[in-house]
Amino acid sequence: MMLYTGHYPEDVAGVVLVDGAHPDQIARLEKASGVEDDPAPLVFRALANLAWTGLPRFLLPVPELPELPARVAAEVAVYQAPSLSAALDEASAMPMTFQEASPFRDLGRRPLAVLSHGKQWQDYSPAQRARAGMSKEQFERHERAWAEMQAEQAAWSSDSSHRTLPDSSHVVQLERPDAVVAAITEVVAKVRAPQK
Repeated sequence: MMLYTGHYPEDVAGVVLVDGAHPDQIARLEKASGVEDDPAPLVFRALANLAWTGLPRFLLPVPELPELPARVAAEVAVYQAPSLSAALDEASAMPMTFQEASPFRDLGRRPLAVLSHGKQWQDYSPAQRARAGMSKEQFERHERAWAEMQAEQAAWSSDSSHRTLPDSSHVVQLERPDAVVAAITEVVAKVRAPQK
């Protein structure tokens, strides 16, 4: 979003960041947690390269998506293997994308709403904690660094709001769609309000 805003500022009247990525997140999260943050680990690359064989369907676990209705979660699972190549391309491009977006951290007076996840370690299932690949202490350091970066994002505009949602993980749009709608409504109202 910041990259687009930087290149086409006249097309962006306001911004809503939903647990948005931060240009410095890879290095800062690695430093905070001590866990390498590889957006495209070897196993991901291997599975993407094997997608044409159909093997990933048998090798990938069924995604745990408790925030989605069972029917929708099943549909996500069906598209998981065929989407691996595109997902790998996106993940592999993250460091370059962050580097390109890094200079664009000033929204001026554009209305900005930042929504951040705030779910704590104990609120995740044992399976979700295991998949995180971190100890509780590493997770907490990781989350503190994430919260700092989210607060920094809120400072990118002189007209911003920042809300942390203690009952949501990174998929805020699935777990708290009401908060996303409220943030969009807030920004639209500010954009439409008469300028002072």
